[in-house]
Amino acid sequence: MERKNIIMGVILATLLVAALSLLYRKSPTDRMEIDSNRFTIQDTAAIHAIQLQHEDATLAFRRNKGNWLIEDEKVDKRLSTLLLSVMNSLQVKRSATLQEWEKAVATQAPIAVQLEVDGASSEFEVAGNDERQATFFKEDNTCFLVSIPGYDAYLASIFRLEKSEWLSRHLFATNYRRIKNVAVSYANNTEDNFAIVFDNQDFMVAEMTSYSKDKIMLYLDVFQEVRVRKRLSDDDMPAYADVLATSPFAELKVEEIKQSESKTISIYPLPDNREEFLIHWDQDKYALLEKHWIDNLLARKSDFKSEP
Repeated sequence: MERKNIIMGVILATLLVAALSLLYRKSPTDRMEIDSNRFTIQDTAAIHAIQLQHEDATLAFRRNKGNWLIEDEKVDKRLSTLLLSVMNSLQVKRSATLQEWEKAVATQAPIAVQLEVDGASSEFEVAGNDERQATFFKEDNTCFLVSIPGYDAYLASIFRLEKSEWLSRHLFATNYRRIKNVAVSYANNTEDNFAIVFDNQDFMVAEMTSYSKDKIMLYLDVFQEVRVRKRLSDDDMPAYADVLATSPFAELKVEEIKQSESKTISIYPLPDNREEFLIHWDQDKYALLEKHWIDNLLARKSDFKSEP
């Protein structure tokens, strides 16, 4: 028994020496205690502004009455919710070396992030590796590998979205209660043009004596559902230069009670794509809208006739 105890003591002593040796072989950074919640925002409602500095553009987000805006345009709620969820859930997995960071930014510039949380500002940079498998944050010249525990997600991708990808895809911020009138006009077949106007307490089809109120309401209900497939960026526009050089085949005007939400939309068919249309509103807003939405929006005057 005494011999066994001696052998066990020798083994334990050897293991202890080995453990201590490994500990002191580590660099000071490795021995540093890592705060896993260093970048975590526990209360995302306290975030009032976000700035993402890309290599060639700056995206400035601000919160306004429950919505996030970029230059007064609404951000897609699904994406803003996802970004806030990432900031609430991510954790530092481990410290990273400057070599890992430099490799990550060698082919793609990092994104500089600035957050305003309850009046206090924080700044860090975001980068991802070429394999889109790892996301690194850098703050005060110190690098970290970050992740969401339990999820295999490439977090850097959401920080790299362009402005056109962030913008809300809802074409109209409205429902029928906010509409004052709607007018559709065609370049040809002008007999199909129509206008729906709100007259005192109800909607009516202008210059039409016999119309169906039910058909009007079914038509107006469509507006709150319409989503464009893609908001177009400046880089996309050269591909549509020839289309925009032609005249639109139809125009849709929607006047809302809140005048700033009113739109006049020019609609262009695409010669090589029968499933989508190019739409243009304001001075510089373009999008692709699927055919089934166009079919619903571009009704014809005869569609509102009341049944005999």
